[in-house]
Amino acid sequence: MRTGLAKGLAVVALLATVGVAAGCAAQMPVALEASRTVLAQGQQTLLHCVVPEGPDEVTYKWSDDAGVIEGAAGSANWSCDSPGDYTITVRTKDENGARGKATIRITVTDNYPPFIKEITVIPDEIKYLKGHRVLKGHNYELECVVRDEDGDELDHSWTCDGGELSAQSGSTVIWTAPPRGGEVTVTVTVNDGKGGLATESLTFDVKTCACSFK
Repeated sequence: MRTGLAKGLAVVALLATVGVAAGCAAQMPVALEASRTVLAQGQQTLLHCVVPEGPDEVTYKWSDDAGVIEGAAGSANWSCDSPGDYTITVRTKDENGARGKATIRITVTDNYPPFIKEITVIPDEIKYLKGHRVLKGHNYELECVVRDEDGDELDHSWTCDGGELSAQSGSTVIWTAPPRGGEVTVTVTVNDGKGGLATESLTFDVKTCACSFK
């Protein structure tokens, strides 16, 4: 009797285990990241879904409570023209049926982003600037001409992938061309402190010989 009862209980336990496994899919740990969580109205943030490493193929389904989502894979852009707080959700599923879900909150401010009209370039010697051609080792004054409809105080951030900048902030900087020839890009980003950003770049063609300007 006890043996039969033990076998019966084992069968019931096995069936129960199978029923639980069939009734709930495996969980996939996922996270949702955003390039910015505070935006000016109409600007975009880049969303990226972080999933565990592995060979399984993963599908993504994006949703939000307002705004526009562009993208369907692991990364997407989101924007909204109306101020407020919004939730973006991504749901994932791999080829084995494991599922995941992640959300993130984005704030859109009642603010107009700055607009960069141009970056002006003034050389230390006028003859060594033709279009975007510059001469190695020479100095060039760069000014970011920007407009902000809200009249916000603006912060400027400068970077370059060659040569040297006299400063990384301020509306005007001096860029010194490198001693070698080739293309160099200088970039400025303007931040109004309220979620509004604007970025502009100039790519210079650095020449090593003054004969290039004759």
